[in-house]
Amino acid sequence: MDGNPHRVFAVAAWTGVVAVSGQPLWVAAAGAGLAAAVSAGPTSPDVDNTRNWRETVAGLPLTRWDNRVAGHRRITHWWGWPAICAYLLTGADQGDIGWVAWALITGWSSHIVGDFVFGKGGYDIPRGVPVLPWGWHVGLGLKSGRKNGASSWRTPDRYFCGAASLLAIGLQIGVHA
Repeated sequence: MDGNPHRVFAVAAWTGVVAVSGQPLWVAAAGAGLAAAVSAGPTSPDVDNTRNWRETVAGLPLTRWDNRVAGHRRITHWWGWPAICAYLLTGADQGDIGWVAWALITGWSSHIVGDFVFGKGGYDIPRGVPVLPWGWHVGLGLKSGRKNGASSWRTPDRYFCGAASLLAIGLQIGVHA
């Protein structure tokens, strides 16, 4: 999956969260923006694709572990980070702005789910996402429909995101009707 499907999937996931939690429409809209912001690009698990990340990792005493632990789809794509955050947040007093943290967790998690489903891998990038922070990857590795780097809106990852969006919107309408 590239950036846009990750963002669409994050918005769909957040809409589903809002639908079952009964949040107002303004929380749905604001949270969708936050979820999308952390679902793709340098503020997402794909931070491991940035030059700053590689330079930082190069300066750590990981030498023989740097790519196996800190390469693309490694430690930043571990499902445990959002799970730990969700666990800690569940027991905390969230007040009126707890939805902000949940939107961020939802956006980050949706990226990981998207890579589990469509993270094909190749070169030194493993298929799927890591079960453990340092490795042991699992994933479906379904084709996203991209060829030679070209992307089209008529690809399986777009259909997946579109279906998730429609389901989430349907939930939202059903809950607030």
